[in-house]
Amino acid sequence: MYYKGPVHSELEKYFTGKKLYKKILNAESKIVKKEEKEDEVRINAVTFSTAFRSSLKAQGIESELFVYVPRKLGSWRDAVFMEELDFVMRVKLKDRIYYLEAFNNFDAFGTPYSYLQNAEGLSIRFDERDSYYKATAPSTPAAANLSREEYTVHFTDGMELINVERKSSYTGTQKSDLIGKANLDREYLNTDFQKYYAEPLTKSKKNEPVTPVNNKYEYAEKDEQVKERKTLFEKILKDEVDVDTYTDFELLQTGRDGDSAMLQFKEKFSLKKLISKAGKNYIFEVGKLIGGQLKLEPHEMKERQTDIYIPSAVTIDNSITVMIPEGYSVDGLQDLNMNIDNSSGTFISTASVSENKLIITTKKVYKNTFDKKEAWPNYIAFLEPAYKLSQAKVVLKKK
Repeated sequence: MYYKGPVHSELEKYFTGKKLYKKILNAESKIVKKEEKEDEVRINAVTFSTAFRSSLKAQGIESELFVYVPRKLGSWRDAVFMEELDFVMRVKLKDRIYYLEAFNNFDAFGTPYSYLQNAEGLSIRFDERDSYYKATAPSTPAAANLSREEYTVHFTDGMELINVERKSSYTGTQKSDLIGKANLDREYLNTDFQKYYAEPLTKSKKNEPVTPVNNKYEYAEKDEQVKERKTLFEKILKDEVDVDTYTDFELLQTGRDGDSAMLQFKEKFSLKKLISKAGKNYIFEVGKLIGGQLKLEPHEMKERQTDIYIPSAVTIDNSITVMIPEGYSVDGLQDLNMNIDNSSGTFISTASVSENKLIITTKKVYKNTFDKKEAWPNYIAFLEPAYKLSQAKVVLKKK
């Protein structure tokens, strides 16, 4: 079933029961709700678990109901109210365990959720009455939650602006805030309907062949949504850097299928205020292209008072290729090479010149979802260099 708007499914009605369902509708009619978005809406967790359990049983697949407290609310022992609990299916396939959430239009199989990383709860068995045990959902490795941005940078002839083409790739928890916006044109529905969905055959007159109904998904607002998508991503970019013009957005991979279920798109735009004239030379604030980095204030460098919670382990990669204008060389690369690695995180950066290209790469890794406060010096060790690089400048020297 695909979410096309704020409607109730027949499955919900069936599992809820007619009398109770009428009461629910009556109660909901008195509540003023904001408009639901398809990257937010999921089928009720209990309804999903009940239906999914029945399907798995028919296939002979072992499963359990995992009742847990989302990490943002604390640990299992902190739970006070029923509303603080959530439910997913814990499914065993060969030597691997999958935690399967009630899904929406954009979830691939086994999609990791930040609120499930190391979440504590009880796993309840279906094959034996009153059989349950404590369990902890595993955290996904940093490599599975990837954010990668690849820049190609050209200077305009007058050196006032820089023209940028950026390819962005996201997997795991890193794509959750962007995947709904990136798929705003709903072209994925057209692909899915043709691949999976079949309308009942139309009735035919006697002795005439039966023809299937056209199952192409028609979306009348697609052109407006394409414009809206471009506006949304332009706004996201403007929160990071000073944009002159935002030219193009192209979705390359939907992030909904494949082994990695990678979300990938390409953008074209021009930036200002990153380059300034200094005599016959130019100063280029190249570090700004790696995105905003956490700036630690002096009091934050001291002893930490609380433990360290991170939504998920992540890897953040940047690759910046700058086309050096003819007649110029690059100075200031000595401050762009760093290598810090410890048990909590990593920050590695390299800078080199090859022919007419300045190539800068960075890799930042948060390795854990939790650390004791005593590990704070490990974080300072790689957060500070990352911020320092974001402020780095190079000089384009006239030959």
